[in-house]
Amino acid sequence: MAKFNFLQKIDNIENVAVYQILNKYGKEICEYAKDYFNYIVTYSSESENKKITSISLYILVPEIKSEYNILTVDMSDLLRNKIQLKFYTLITKQTEIEEFDVSIGYDKFDTRINELLSTQMINESFKFLVDHVELKRERQIKSI
Repeated sequence: MAKFNFLQKIDNIENVAVYQILNKYGKEICEYAKDYFNYIVTYSSESENKKITSISLYILVPEIKSEYNILTVDMSDLLRNKIQLKFYTLITKQTEIEEFDVSIGYDKFDTRINELLSTQMINESFKFLVDHVELKRERQIKSI
């Protein structure tokens, strides 16, 4: 019989904190670009013990059928109070990985995400997606 875990709830306090931080930034991005983007926060877990191993933030652009996995948090080393933030660029496909000690909280982690999302590279990535949506809209208008 298959082992499903897709109805699992995030109940561990560390998992909830990371989820809330990623959710906050997903909302912020989509409120700013409400005519273009949606978002989803997903998580992966080990099926045998239901331990959440990673949580990811995706920016969705439904009009052009695109998704952008912007951040993933690897939580497999949480027993040592360590998490890894993986930041993905859209255009250059680079990955930046940073480790955080969360034994005293998530403030540094939250601040670093804020810094990353404020970079010119991220703003250019979002502009790239918006430009594609605008191009599609222009083509639809011309075809009418």
